[in-house]
Amino acid sequence: MLSMLESQTRPGVTREQMAHHLSQRLKPGAWDLIRDGVVSNVLYKTGADVGFFAVLNAPSLSEPRRSFAKWWSPTACSRSGS
Repeated sequence: MLSMLESQTRPGVTREQMAHHLSQRLKPGAWDLIRDGVVSNVLYKTGADVGFFAVLNAPSLSEPRRSFAKWWSPTACSRSGS
């Protein structure tokens, strides 16, 4: 099952803080998701509302959220998915 995941800046976080967060190195868990084929595409949003959009391949809707929690730090953004 393919899922889409889009980041949204948390209230109170500036564009600059989000851009800094996105420019950090990927955590080791992120590389595992890429190697295992769970994350197939990551696109970065630029402009006034920075963030990212990811395509994940997982057997259920709960699996992408659980896997993604290992990768993403919740300090700068919230996640939405379908």
